[in-house]
Amino acid sequence: AVQELAQETGHTGYISALDESGKHVVVLRVHHGAHPLRVVTSPGHRLPAFATSTGRALLARLDDEAIRARFPDDFDCASEGAPKTVSALIQQLERVRDRGWALALNEALPGVGSLSCAVSDPQAGQTLSFCLSFPVSLAQPELIDTLARRLVGHASSIGRAAGDSFWNAQS
Repeated sequence: AVQELAQETGHTGYISALDESGKHVVVLRVHHGAHPLRVVTSPGHRLPAFATSTGRALLARLDDEAIRARFPDDFDCASEGAPKTVSALIQQLERVRDRGWALALNEALPGVGSLSCAVSDPQAGQTLSFCLSFPVSLAQPELIDTLARRLVGHASSIGRAAGDSFWNAQS
């Protein structure tokens, strides 16, 4: 699905997961788009989960108590746009839970925007994030809405097929 989205949109697609600490997101797979400005973070690269759309999509699957336990202190911000407190992170996660996707603009990398959704496989006990990254200069509401609908469409189809309770509840 992510490869298909990268081909359709021309933007770079990622599949990521939380690392063993649950505080960082690690890139597992990259699918290059055809857009001339390619945003590429290599597989194995780790970023603070609170400061990325992929991390927030994954963290949104946890309840607020688990977030406070995982992040007992406020953050040394990775960027100006990232949440600076655990309370601000929880507010952002509530929006992610409501709409099913996370947005980051100029957070992990300057000039880069990203949209992400998470999909859980309860049988395997694994949750992955699907992400599309794009130049922030293109981040107009129409593009964000189009990419979010496409990403959510794929994630919800896969999630429902896998038995993901989040996506099954969205039906």
